[in-house]
Amino acid sequence: MKRPWNSKTLWVAAIAFIAVLAQEITGEEVIDTGTQAIIISAVAFVLRLVTKEQLDWSL
Repeated sequence: MKRPWNSKTLWVAAIAFIAVLAQEITGEEVIDTGTQAIIISAVAFVLRLVTKEQLDWSL
């Protein structure tokens, strides 16, 4: 089992969250929302295909 901080999927989700939040706070749209959704979905799909281990959420 893999620790959560070793998960590429969770890192991508965290980075995407920060990027979208930064756009909302600044009011600057770097990439339109439709393109963002397509990119994040595609990356998540690929990462899901290569994922081999479950996450270990225990403390």
